[in-house]
Amino acid sequence: MIPPDSLSPEAHQAFEVLQGENGRLEQVIRTKDQIIELQNQKIRLLNFQLWGPKGDPISPAQTALLFEEASVTAAEIETEASPPPAQKENPLPRAKRPHPNHPGREKLPEHLERREVMIPCHPDDCRCDQCGAERPVIGYERSEELVCEPATFHVRVTLREKRGSHYQEEQGAATAPAPAKIVPKSKLANEFIIEALARNYQQHTPVYRQCAMLADDHGIDLSRTTLTAGILAAGGLLTAVVRAQADELRRSSYLQVPCRCPTSKRPTRLRSRPSRSANRVRANARTHTHKASRSPDRRLIFR
Repeated sequence: MIPPDSLSPEAHQAFEVLQGENGRLEQVIRTKDQIIELQNQKIRLLNFQLWGPKGDPISPAQTALLFEEASVTAAEIETEASPPPAQKENPLPRAKRPHPNHPGREKLPEHLERREVMIPCHPDDCRCDQCGAERPVIGYERSEELVCEPATFHVRVTLREKRGSHYQEEQGAATAPAPAKIVPKSKLANEFIIEALARNYQQHTPVYRQCAMLADDHGIDLSRTTLTAGILAAGGLLTAVVRAQADELRRSSYLQVPCRCPTSKRPTRLRSRPSRSANRVRANARTHTHKASRSPDRRLIFR
């Protein structure tokens, strides 16, 4: 090292300037270190207030991730703080939790028909690779799946036999009787009308939608009037059942009539004339009240 006294006046002056600058930078570094230490203390205090005592050993990288979580519990903080620092920086992959033995899928209904489909092995797999002999069949991999066949329509042609007279033409021809139908001389079979009736009242599919489905899916152009007439004719056959139910209702001693009067406290819109349903309820009430007055044990209840 060259002694400072051997330097020229200009070099000695530059050396003193560098020494002053070096001292100033050291003071700046010490000030920065003090600020950083103060900030670290504030961070530790904030972590203690947020995450509790277990949040102190957490690394700064983990602390930054905790702020991105929607909610962090004390148990999660304790779990993160428990591993050693080396494992915190490079966490080990978590093993998948073993699933318990699954009981298996539910079996399909036993009353459904089973149609087996045989799928043979590839011809190359049917022969032994060593000797070329045919490999025996030792079993089958069985699986079941539910299959739905789309509805199919066909035209049933009814041929009623006609027999003529072989002796005298005046006897005329004998024709086999026509089968009973819901709608006589209709082009709709009984099965078709019953299916339309079930779709209308059980599956809540209106007539116009059924006609549209027949036209779009099967190319069958069917008039709504024809289908509606078949449904109404099928309902007309239940007149006897309705009469029997009405007779049973009249003979009963307990009668309930649905009351359509508004019971809520909300303001209702007044009608200039009572509705037809209200008139029917009043008429039924007067009729049954008159009948109930004849026998004191009969009761009329509105609900």
